[in-house]
Amino acid sequence: MPSHRFRAALLFLGAGICFGASDQTCAVSGEVVDSRSGARLPRVHVIFKDPADKTGLQYGALTREDGTFSVEGLKPATYTVSGERVGFAMPRGAKGHAAVTVAAKKEPSHFRLELVPVGSISGRITDAGGNSLEGATVGVEGAIRKEVTTDENGQYRIGGLAPGKYRVKASHGATLERMFQIRPEILADGSREIFNATTFYPGVVGRKQGGRVEVRAGEESRDTDIQLIGLPFVRISGKVPEMPPGTRDPYVNVGSREGWGAGVPMKPDGSFEIWGLDPGPYWLSASWQDPRGTETLLGKRMGTAVVQIEVGTSNIDNMELRVVPDSDIAGSISTDQVIPSNGQKTITLRQFRSGYPIGTPAPVGPDGKFRLEHVAAGKYIVSLSWDSAYVRSLRLGASTSEGAVLDLSHGSAGGDLVVELSPEVASVSGTVRDAQGKGVKARVILIQNYDDSVPLWREVRTEPNGGYTFGNTAPGAYRIVAIPEDELDVVRASDLEDYEESMSALEVQSGEKRLLDLDRTSGIEN
Repeated sequence: MPSHRFRAALLFLGAGICFGASDQTCAVSGEVVDSRSGARLPRVHVIFKDPADKTGLQYGALTREDGTFSVEGLKPATYTVSGERVGFAMPRGAKGHAAVTVAAKKEPSHFRLELVPVGSISGRITDAGGNSLEGATVGVEGAIRKEVTTDENGQYRIGGLAPGKYRVKASHGATLERMFQIRPEILADGSREIFNATTFYPGVVGRKQGGRVEVRAGEESRDTDIQLIGLPFVRISGKVPEMPPGTRDPYVNVGSREGWGAGVPMKPDGSFEIWGLDPGPYWLSASWQDPRGTETLLGKRMGTAVVQIEVGTSNIDNMELRVVPDSDIAGSISTDQVIPSNGQKTITLRQFRSGYPIGTPAPVGPDGKFRLEHVAAGKYIVSLSWDSAYVRSLRLGASTSEGAVLDLSHGSAGGDLVVELSPEVASVSGTVRDAQGKGVKARVILIQNYDDSVPLWREVRTEPNGGYTFGNTAPGAYRIVAIPEDELDVVRASDLEDYEESMSALEVQSGEKRLLDLDRTSGIEN
């Protein structure tokens, strides 16, 4: 069973002794125990790390056979503590997520770190006909994500799980390559084979409708059985008209909310077929080796623009994936806007799905002009480097769109880009509180276009007293939620559904200073 590191949150004031009037160093001692039995735990790796130390320096120790440890040479600071040992995890909640302050005291204090025994989930996977399914992939989504494959009897067991609630899903294919190329067979009775769709416990296709299985400390949640749901096979087919004859290594790449998976090989004439996709949104693009292409880890490759599809129960045929040249775009800020004079101002394009910046930020001159170069086909968010305005609309050539989303799926067609700004920026601020009404640390997520297949969201970390602020906010409809600090690491766009019941809806007006207090909620434990 692999070990896992979990960050601690302990109130640790005066739990050390410091030496010397200048350049003080501190010695820290403590013990690590099993949260259920109270027994001390040997061979636990305990690590102190100062988040303010940009060098990444950390201090560590291994607990002795009696479960005690000591660390010397620490400078007075506020540290996070992590403990790792096979079969144990840090407790979630307030005990696991506070500051650890090492301060000068005449005598060292003793502190106690608790680890929780991990649990497991087990069960049996069957196909749509009720037959045991060997080699099925079973995964959990929650505090961590893990996957295993079933044995010859369809049985599985996923261990090493921190206490909490998990979604469990099963799929027939062990690899994306296998899934994308499974074709339906004609059975002996003349009927067409059905597709065993990815299914969430207790037996639903939609992730949102799936239940969650509770894992308790040191216990196994047995009989978490899933029978895969049978659906008609759906075919996605099309062609890449611009792919030259004799092309090497041509593939159609398939992306989902989970990320980009493996590709499906194309035929020499540029045609392709994809089978066995579960219902939901997908993104397709084609690429092949070409000396004129972009340098990648697989060599120079030419690629097509990304096309989004929605897979349901019907075939999607006659698609065309087209090569769209990169765009060089001359841009300008609408002339009636005021651009702040302090410091260099830039405009950055961010990927629509992930929010990651692409390319180099484009400097904005005193006359409001800028230039975007070598922009690949796709959808982007136009982002400003200053907070005193927001993007109200974009005009690319003769086409105008509201908001900051720039659609270059078909390139720019040589059109200039005019960015219209508004100085009427809004803000959303408030305090995040726990169940007792006390301000607490959290991550706050502000979500726009929640009902889209790819909602746009950004997050901020609260102050120690729970205060948060989203500045430079455009008017519009939003949802907002506060979650524990460490849960952001396991949150992706598809996981926002876990927090839906706790979200607050708000309509932000131009220039509004909205005050909104929030309750911290967990999408993993509830």
